[in-house]
Order: sequence, then C-alpha cells, then structure tokens
Amino acid sequence: MWGRTAVVLIVFGAVTAAALLLHTGGGADSPAPSVPLPSDRHPFPAPGETDRYTLSLNDVAAGELKTSFVRAVEDGRQGLQFRYTLAPTGALQYVWQYKLTGSTMMDPHTLRARSSTFTSHSGEKDKIVTVRFEPADGRADVEISKPYKKSLKRKQFPIAVPLDPAAALVLLRTADWTPQPATFLVLNGDDLYRWQVRYLRRETVKVPAGEFDTDAIEVATHEMQVKAGKAPAPKEDKEERTVSVWVDRKGGLLVRVQAELTLGTFQAELE
Repeated sequence: MWGRTAVVLIVFGAVTAAALLLHTGGGADSPAPSVPLPSDRHPFPAPGETDRYTLSLNDVAAGELKTSFVRAVEDGRQGLQFRYTLAPTGALQYVWQYKLTGSTMMDPHTLRARSSTFTSHSGEKDKIVTVRFEPADGRADVEISKPYKKSLKRKQFPIAVPLDPAAALVLLRTADWTPQPATFLVLNGDDLYRWQVRYLRRETVKVPAGEFDTDAIEVATHEMQVKAGKAPAPKEDKEERTVSVWVDRKGGLLVRVQAELTLGTFQAELE
C-alpha cells in the first residue's frame, strides 16, 4: 500500500497497516472476490490483549506502536474493536511531529470490518477518516475531514470491500495460509489495494519480547484503480511492494513486520 499511514497500518496484528502501510503488488489479473475466513486452529485475539511494538528504520529507533482489543457494541451488535496509537520516539519526535490514532470495529466471528476511524496528526494538520461498511452488501461509505482546511469529502465505494488494513492484518494472525497466494481487496480510507498473501516457511525469530516459533508470511500489495462498470485493475504507475510478517504459532501474536522502503528497511518488533 501505501503512503506513511499505510506502512504504519501493516504493522497491526496494521496494517496495519499502517495499516497498517505500503504500495500494493501483483499482476494485471482482477482480484478474487473471496476473503479467507479465520481458522479454528489459530487463536483469536482476546478482549483485553494489549501489545507494544518498537519501530525502527535501518536499525535506528523510529517510534512505538501500541495496540489493544476490547469488546464493544455498535448499532446494537456485539463486536471486537481493535485500537492503536503510533508516535515517533527519541530524537525523531522533535523533527517528525506525527501521530496516528484509530480503531476498527470487527465482526467477532469473521473479523470482517464494520467500521473504522483514524486520525493522523501532522503538526497542526489533522486528517480524520471514517469508513462504514454496509452490512447488506459490503459497500463502504467514506468520509474524510481536514479541519485545518475546513474541508469534508464523502464517497461511497462502488464495490464490496469487507476489510480495512487493520482488519486484514488481524486476519493474518488467524487464517490458514499456503504457498499458493490468496488474493483479496483492502480499503484504506478511499484508496483501494490488492493484497496477495502466501505462506513462506516456519522460522524461529528473536525479538525484544523473546524467542518465538513462527510462521513467516509474505504480503504483496498493489494500489488499484476503480472505474464504473469495470473490475479494479492495478495502477500502472505504482510499484509492487512486499511486506514480511512473522506470526507466533502458539499464541497467534504478530511478532515482527518488515518492509523494504525507499529510505531503507522498516521493522516493527514485539516488545
């Protein structure tokens, strides 16, 4: 995916995204309409779970990401809400005045997104994005507000997209992945991306939180263009980007997320 927000979101377990956060990948084929379902063999995120990640760029500390899961009710329906906050740390916080806060309400059984909202703070320039996924057909109503410009944009996405980056990254923890790529669509604000997810290998990794027996997963992403009456197609001026994700086989936690960006290697590790 993406820009700055998307690289952040793909961290979430972020796209987190941020996503969950990169430009997405793949060839010219239309994305498959189906989305993998969570597997009973993998642990679901439990309400009350709180995780913290150290972010780095080229092995230099760059920020901190905090995530949590809570039970919540929206429109009379029980749901699982994923909350996150990202901010730079150390000397970087004085030169990069940026903060990202948000939440995604998900169906507690399928992890499909019901609604999401996130606010990016960049100096005095806030941007607030709210998305509501229609339960009947999966179409999304998007609202983007920029108070410093006194601007408000509303848009209804013309195709069904059941996931935002945060919900998609939580799905990485729970679905069964194989070496054969699974392809689906993810809506980040009013931008559409294709994700192609495939299983790589079993691997032992060491992070600040300890040593974990993990499944390594690759996520290839590509930004898509949407035209009325036509299937979404990859934007030709956007490059494919890949993100590697390591998931703890026992507890289902996202242990490490790594991506090669223009500025170098971005990494998030569980504390």
